Amino acid sequence: MRFALRNKTKLINAFGEAYYNELIASINSFQSNYTPDCHYWNEAIQKEMLDMPSSTHPDKTFSFAIVSEMWDVITLAYYSASNTPSK
Repeated sequence: MRFALRNKTKLINAFGEAYYNELIASINSFQSNYTPDCHYWNEAIQKEMLDMPSSTHPDKTFSFAIVSEMWDVITLAYYSASNTPSK
């Protein structure tokens, strides 16, 4: 399964290129651990979601909405970042 992230230019303009690169790195490292069981439903936006740990900050998790699935590509839209609760 491969992932594609929507709105590259908008994300870079809003958050900066370093943040965008962190999103891409996190998506790339998550691909090898992906299973369809990772999806969950977000009632507020009526979309399936995926949470991915940050590849550079172990205490951060990124949430992405699944916009579409075609063949072996899942198109994602960035939704939010949250801090992972410490144990």
